Amino acid sequence: MELLKIILFLIIFYIIHNTYFKFKRINKNQLKGPFPIPILGNLYQLTSGLPHRDLAKISEKYGGIYRFWFADLYTVVLSDPILIREILVKNGDFFLDRPKLPSMRHSTHYHGIATSSGEYWLKIREIISKAMRKTNLKLIYDSLDQQVDILIKSMNEIESEGQVFDARVSFKKFTMAAMYKFIFNEELNFNNEISELIEPIEQVFKDLGSGSLFDVLSISRSLYYQWIEHTDKNYPKILNFLKKKYNQHLKTFNPEIQRDLLDLLIKEYHTGTDDDILTIIATINDLFLIFFFFLSKIT
Repeated sequence: MELLKIILFLIIFYIIHNTYFKFKRINKNQLKGPFPIPILGNLYQLTSGLPHRDLAKISEKYGGIYRFWFADLYTVVLSDPILIREILVKNGDFFLDRPKLPSMRHSTHYHGIATSSGEYWLKIREIISKAMRKTNLKLIYDSLDQQVDILIKSMNEIESEGQVFDARVSFKKFTMAAMYKFIFNEELNFNNEISELIEPIEQVFKDLGSGSLFDVLSISRSLYYQWIEHTDKNYPKILNFLKKKYNQHLKTFNPEIQRDLLDLLIKEYHTGTDDDILTIIATINDLFLIFFFFLSKIT
């Protein structure tokens, strides 16, 4: 009986503390936003299954910038293109931090371009920008031209055989092969190698898309991190695949010749420490995930 009283007291204390934590940031000097409730914050307002539409609807009331609580994660939502450009483009160097969430820690331990912060992120951005600059565009164009030729040849073969051309599948293969060539300078084997990568990436997207309350609830983050560390098998598969590609690439690396993006990353992070290797692998991982995200929207 005493134990139940203690548990009940702790629950009530936590709810009161959580409420105070949220409401102390609601004043005339703070951003306006929807009313948060204890524990869930404003998550209860994402009801349609399409959170971007729910957030757009909320912006109709609070304008192009407003606050939103993802449980215990205080978030500033931007929907005004002018404000987005002002903050992320013109003043991007002042907004370098990312939230320290268990899922991000589990994925790449805050390495790469998606989950890193501060000066570390600035360095990664500069390296990726360098890879995309004019001096390296010929590599990209040559790769695209080659993949276009392969796509056209495939379309002609399908036409001659009287088969139906599946644009979604073909364009996905075309785009991925071009990216694979740009990163690894290798032709993509769709029958074997890529299946090792596609399946876990698709599962990661499914997990990220569904999200987890424990990821944004302060009291549960430590336990949630331990849980996904022991249960998730998809991110380790992706990182192990990319580490294998890194080790293969290192055997033929020549600092005087840049064949692809991986060469550039190896040259910039040439010390070979575990931290630098993780930076290289995490950066490539992020590019693949970003690519898959936009490709799924396009196709």
